[in-house]
Amino acid sequence: MRKLLIIVASFLFLLSCTDSSDSKNNNRKQNNVSEENKNVDTLSVSENQNGETEEPKVLDLGELMKEAQVYNPTNDEDYSDFEKTSTGLLYKFHRQGNEGELLTENDAVEVEMNYYLNKRLLFTTSSYPKNFKIPIEESKFDGDFYEGLKMMRVGDSASFVVPAAKTFSLMMKQTPPQPLRDGDVIRFDIGILSKENRVDFNKRVYDRMKSLSEESRNEFMVYVHDNNITQQPLASGLIVIPILDGYGEPARTGDVVTVHYTATQLDGTVYKSTRTNNTPVVWTVGDLGTDIPRGIDEALLRMREGSVMRFLVPSHLAFGQVSFDGLPPFANLIYEIEMIDIDRKTK
Repeated sequence: MRKLLIIVASFLFLLSCTDSSDSKNNNRKQNNVSEENKNVDTLSVSENQNGETEEPKVLDLGELMKEAQVYNPTNDEDYSDFEKTSTGLLYKFHRQGNEGELLTENDAVEVEMNYYLNKRLLFTTSSYPKNFKIPIEESKFDGDFYEGLKMMRVGDSASFVVPAAKTFSLMMKQTPPQPLRDGDVIRFDIGILSKENRVDFNKRVYDRMKSLSEESRNEFMVYVHDNNITQQPLASGLIVIPILDGYGEPARTGDVVTVHYTATQLDGTVYKSTRTNNTPVVWTVGDLGTDIPRGIDEALLRMREGSVMRFLVPSHLAFGQVSFDGLPPFANLIYEIEMIDIDRKTK
């Protein structure tokens, strides 16, 4: 998954937002959402000392999961000094006050936080700007992280221990990066610095997301104009530039294809390339996984064996608003693909 920071919705939900539908439909839906009910799941907002909104940040959860896949130590921590709620949440307060109201789903909070998969540090806010904020979400399962947040007030700090499997599947809404063992946990160490109304927070982030999306579309159009690209975009927005004709019938959904490809951003920065190690990849058309832009499925359906094509992939056909594998949010991509072989699995 992609190259990927105050986060909305839940730093654990980023990858549930990677599926962008048609750009036009998405924009219409977003523009029709009321200010009170805007759902802002992925971007985070940082504010400077003057209260001005700075560049939104996005947690690169794909990179964090790669780390977890490389090293996932056994959980042998002793949590005997933790208390347990009736739902099974393990918690321990390090600082707990009695003034002020408990946090609710109407709040967005500025936090300092580390979290771990067993003893492996996956994320720390110390790596990011100040004013790291997240909204309080509805609990995704009994005894989850959000239940713990709702036990806190501004000024409190605490640790929460939750099941890793449920957190990956129900909060991240995706398969864990590797098989998890019984007893694997995620521990959150968190301090609450301040809070604000969630509606105001969501509106600010939503407006920034909309601005980034518009900037991305403008950059795409400028690139097409400046490079004298005459091919018209398909209905989806994908632009196809033939380089070398192939032979035979185009690939179909379900076919297994062997390809070389180089993917770059519009400024020429290489994102990924099989040419680096001269090792082609094997893909199943229609089932490329979440680490390949969905626009590439459409691209492959236009390719024959031996063909080489360049595809301009607008951000809504790539990874949308999510920062992935080091790519910024709303990244437009260019894929140059050589179709080496098509293993026909369909008639």
